Amino acid sequence: EVVSGNDYRVRLTRVGETEVVYDSGNLILSPERNQLFLLHDYFGPGDVPVRVAAVVNGATTALVNESLPVDLRLVNLISNVPSIDLYFGDVNDAPEFDDVDLGEVSDFVTFDPIAVPINVTPGDDNLTFLLEQTLTLSAGQVRTLVVAGDPMSDVGIASRSILEDTRPVATALKVQMVHTA
Repeated sequence: EVVSGNDYRVRLTRVGETEVVYDSGNLILSPERNQLFLLHDYFGPGDVPVRVAAVVNGATTALVNESLPVDLRLVNLISNVPSIDLYFGDVNDAPEFDDVDLGEVSDFVTFDPIAVPINVTPGDDNLTFLLEQTLTLSAGQVRTLVVAGDPMSDVGIASRSILEDTRPVATALKVQMVHTA
């Protein structure tokens, strides 16, 4: 679909249907060169069955404006704090993850892609900051954010954002381990 000028958009529907199952967002195509696109299976968050990638110089790259969600879950491994809350930015708003107990792995929550400052606080105490940092959630990703440490120690609290591989493998069992000591 031509949007305006040299701006284009790739939208996919199922055969015989009008509902869009994939939207690339705006693309700028150069009239001087041919562009090759690759349609491939998608195993990320949301109901999108496929994804489109651009093939440039023999490598595939994601389309930067595609509209795909992000799934994130939180793992609390912070000792000496019974539960934690995680906020995107303002701690006066409701937390994105509320009262995640020590040792608990939350359910996945779906968000729009974003680079956002996060604040981790003890559960129900939004005035005490255990961790402040920026978290980048890119389109189509499934991530686990592990926060660990001891607020009473000199080392404090650290986090690791782990990209999950959600592609199913019929002949293998995938195991992912994180060392937090």
